[in-house]
Amino acid sequence: MNRCISAVIIGSLFALVSAFSGTAEAKFVFAQNHPDLEWYTIETEHFHVHYPISRKAKEEGNKHALTAEWSARKMTKAAEESWPTMCAEFNYFLNEKIHVVVLNQGDELQGFTIPTWDWVELSANPGGTFYRGRGRMEWFSDVFVHEFAHVVSLKANAAFSEGTQGVLLGGLYRNGINVDATGQRSVAIGAEVVLSDTESVFWTEGGAEYWSDNTGYNWWTTSRDQNIRMSTLENRLLEYDEWHTRFGKWGWGDSERYYQQGYNFGLYLRQRFGDDTYARFALEHGRRWRWEWVTVVEDVLGMTAEELYWDWREYITERYTAQHEAVKKEGEVVGRELLSAYQEWEFTDPDARDKFMAKKAPKREKSKEGTGTYQWEPRTSGDGRYLGWLNRAVVRIYSGDDGNYPNFADQTSTGGDYGKGLKEAFDTTSFRADFEHGWDFVPGKDAVVVTGREDQNHQDIGSLLGFRNDLDGYNWKTIWYYDMPYREKKVGKQTVLTRERKRRLGRPVKEEGSFYKVPNTERGTDPAMSPDGETMAYFEYTDGTMNLATISLDGSNKKLLTDYKDGTWMQVVDWSPDGSQLVFGIFRNYQQNLYIMNRDGSGIRPIMMDAWEELDAHWSAVDGRIYFSADPTGIFNIFSYDPETEKFRQLTNVIGGAQSPQITADGNLIFNYYTAHGWKIYGLAKDEFLNKDASEYFNTEFDMEAATADLEFEEDLTYFAPMTRKYNPLKSIMAPTGLPMFRLENDGRTDLGLSAGGQIYVQDYVEQHAGFVQGMLGEDTYVTGRYFYQGWYPTFTAGALHYRGKSGRGFLLDEDEDRTTRDDQSIFELKNSMQQNQVFGGTFVQWNDRMTIGAIGSWMNYSVRGGSDADYEPYMHAYEASLFWNFENAYGGRGPNPSGGRSIEANWSHGWTDVTYPSYGGVAIDDGMILDNYQYNNYSLRWTELMQLPTFGIPVLEKARAARHTFQLDMQLGAIDRNVDVNDEFRAGGQHPAYFGYSSVQPNTQFAGYPGWSLSGETMAIFNAAYRFPLNRYGFWRTGPITTNGIYMQLGGTAGNLWSYRPPEDESKSYRSQYDDRIAYNPEDVRREIPFVDEAYKNGNKMLYDAFAEVRVASDFRDGMGWNSFVRLAYGFNEIRGYGDVDGDGIYDTSESGVGDELSSETEPAGWRLYLGLGTGW
Repeated sequence: MNRCISAVIIGSLFALVSAFSGTAEAKFVFAQNHPDLEWYTIETEHFHVHYPISRKAKEEGNKHALTAEWSARKMTKAAEESWPTMCAEFNYFLNEKIHVVVLNQGDELQGFTIPTWDWVELSANPGGTFYRGRGRMEWFSDVFVHEFAHVVSLKANAAFSEGTQGVLLGGLYRNGINVDATGQRSVAIGAEVVLSDTESVFWTEGGAEYWSDNTGYNWWTTSRDQNIRMSTLENRLLEYDEWHTRFGKWGWGDSERYYQQGYNFGLYLRQRFGDDTYARFALEHGRRWRWEWVTVVEDVLGMTAEELYWDWREYITERYTAQHEAVKKEGEVVGRELLSAYQEWEFTDPDARDKFMAKKAPKREKSKEGTGTYQWEPRTSGDGRYLGWLNRAVVRIYSGDDGNYPNFADQTSTGGDYGKGLKEAFDTTSFRADFEHGWDFVPGKDAVVVTGREDQNHQDIGSLLGFRNDLDGYNWKTIWYYDMPYREKKVGKQTVLTRERKRRLGRPVKEEGSFYKVPNTERGTDPAMSPDGETMAYFEYTDGTMNLATISLDGSNKKLLTDYKDGTWMQVVDWSPDGSQLVFGIFRNYQQNLYIMNRDGSGIRPIMMDAWEELDAHWSAVDGRIYFSADPTGIFNIFSYDPETEKFRQLTNVIGGAQSPQITADGNLIFNYYTAHGWKIYGLAKDEFLNKDASEYFNTEFDMEAATADLEFEEDLTYFAPMTRKYNPLKSIMAPTGLPMFRLENDGRTDLGLSAGGQIYVQDYVEQHAGFVQGMLGEDTYVTGRYFYQGWYPTFTAGALHYRGKSGRGFLLDEDEDRTTRDDQSIFELKNSMQQNQVFGGTFVQWNDRMTIGAIGSWMNYSVRGGSDADYEPYMHAYEASLFWNFENAYGGRGPNPSGGRSIEANWSHGWTDVTYPSYGGVAIDDGMILDNYQYNNYSLRWTELMQLPTFGIPVLEKARAARHTFQLDMQLGAIDRNVDVNDEFRAGGQHPAYFGYSSVQPNTQFAGYPGWSLSGETMAIFNAAYRFPLNRYGFWRTGPITTNGIYMQLGGTAGNLWSYRPPEDESKSYRSQYDDRIAYNPEDVRREIPFVDEAYKNGNKMLYDAFAEVRVASDFRDGMGWNSFVRLAYGFNEIRGYGDVDGDGIYDTSESGVGDELSSETEPAGWRLYLGLGTGW
């Protein structure tokens, strides 16, 4: 019987250890700790603003030297100026100081706000394309006031106490039985929900845009207007159900639409009800908690939100339709997308129209998005041989012969093959680049220069697997040079010349001189080559500011042509045809204009000084004109400027938005065009230009002295110096945040128990220190706490855990050891409890953004107490030291059907276990061996691959791939170098995400057809595969507080087993213990099982198999958090044996095993298992 008692201990403790033995604490923005930075704090009346400065300067050899001092001071100024007006919007004046962390470690737009933590975190760098979506480039006041609006509005909106994130309610019921006498099947049912303050996202994000407008820091720009205008005219506005939630935004631009739709809706409400309307919603919600935030609209205005939504749509539809009619009346001049043939939406007859319109709206939209969505920065080579553009993070090069494109060759036939320019495989190529910055051809060479990343072109397999060293955490933008040489390639029996680059392991192979990083261009972007191909102009970023520089391609002769330190921002540079001058855009003092400068940095002067946004200057060598984009009519169009006559002409007249012009060698126009289906590359033939005189729009008669003074002016922010001190973590600790938790779980089949507790989390604002305590009291009790120190390259962590749980079981007493006779059987009920204490500590290093290595050590002890025992008796002590290496890369999202990714985990641990349970004589018996005070090594590897469906050129597979059908392969291998107690063995069996987490690349479907923890052994080989596809990818249903945005199916299965050690089968070589365990006289007679050859002693099978089907439902709860659910039906094909309550009926059969071993007489038959999770993820 005592042997069975130990089996009760095993499952519970193993589950608990797994749940709390993670190693990494997720930081909010950067994975690395950046100990090379010294942090400083500016303290004002209402704010603490924290910012970094490198400990080692650039002059000391630090190529990643940085400062954010100016950015922090500018942010502080905006913060204090906006505080009274923003608080007055809600009549909600904050007593607490807000902590603002200014980041400058990366080159991307970063930012978030957690109002209940009084925390705003923002980057000094707005990235490369923020201005294209929002307009203008005055980043600091714009972004800060937006985030501060979140702080004030959401505090005013909160019905819960600020120190509480909400209340978590959850539970999990599991039984291990397959089918009992009543027909009940194995189930694992979990549910989880967090009740907290939530709000509709159109109000949260649109409101922040609106309130920054209301307080004078923002305005409705041309870029914002083109978003809503084209979304309206092309029927891409978020529907009423969609604009409440951040989730399920599958269409291009949908995530930006809820910002701009919400902002525009606020402007509409301002006109109808007054400028305080949005703020009144927050104050009304703050009065009481409610199931649906949106009900505040009717309470405040007397009309439902849905009624107002449709009235607003009617209003803007009328407005934008009239605007489009005015454009058409003047003559719409837009050209068409630069494609080889007419597409299905460009129908010319009713039948084609009906065929296209018969498709569901999501498919029509995806069809239009299929030609590209993020296509930016078109370029043409000076000799006319090439053209190209940036497509997401790839520069694509095509033939530059205008005759290959129907836009310019008057090709009007529908269908047909792609033109030579877009499909000719032998003369096209592509290069990795940064997502959002410019590039250029190198005159006189078959080569390009592009904006890339420092670490983007590693060649070795180690880098492919994540070994790339990025310990310092910097991967700045820089300029790369790429050759475009011809090489020979076999195509069938022919040998052809191609510019397609040779690849190995999916990466371009570097041949001598084929590509290199241009030295001395760290934080450089937007390169432009001089006409002689010798000098490169580019922008260099530092501390919230851009400057213009020139450099030779070997990194020599670098010269900064400007030396701004005040937030000046620059945009797109180009050379004059003779190479003597440069033209580029400058944003200063809320004004965006074009400037010309001599190549040595002298003679800078504006072309115009006006209120419009002039962008994307291109100085054409064809006619000497400067082509650019501007918005004097409220719509971005392409204009030209003649430097000789100072005359302007308008070339396009569009309803969307035209930017980034390039003139081909034949004088035709290529440009970026904004649509509701993405940024597209358009072409317009020169004989179709509007050619309207536009000189009246642009002010060229300005005071040159005033313009020069404006360029030389630098705002003095040094008055913040006396308010600045070194950062002190102890003075920057956020108020602890709590989450009350209530859970209902079962320790057995019938004993449901309620537990209550919570979690408290605390950290400092720069994230050098973090910790949490979590505890639950009830049927089971546990308390755990953990601390992280993140102030050096490795992170150090330490923690402890205490668990005490109860267990009630029945034991079948069978006097004659014959299960078929029942008159001598009785049930002995036993209630006991168990206790675990664990202490652990370790360190880990974020080697790069995907890879972590580390070491962790732990000590734990298990104790058991029977119902009549006075105290706990120690069962075992265990020590373990581990080394681990983790790599994880997910792309295509982490939702219900990620399209790709890889996860690799490799672990080695050395353990020492001492069994001390007096009832066992202080030893354990496992697999025919006495185990006591032993040491072992544990080696394990887990590899998971997510991949898109391969097509092999088969149309049906191509269609499935386009619909995001995905394969998932998972492998787990492990070996322990000696026989160990069952507590130290590998374990496997069905898992429920309520216990094991979800949304990882790694699945939790391995051996779902068998009970949890039912499989064990010292050797493990498990192979799991799944095929996933959408059942309704684009569906959107709102039912009360739950919004569903997609349903997915997953089919899969597992093969493999866990093998152990086998006692000698010859009974003369073993004896029986007092608990009927077989013990070998000679331990050498205990043989290790050979995987795939031997039948596993502990489960009775050479191989185990299962299959499962799973439906995933992606949804959110109350518009504020994901509430993803699933149902999984799994079938285990094998009958299995094991220790203890194998069949999961809550009764332990103590009769002698029918085959004469120490395993239970019970078996778990082949059969079905059902898993259901409501809000638990998958």
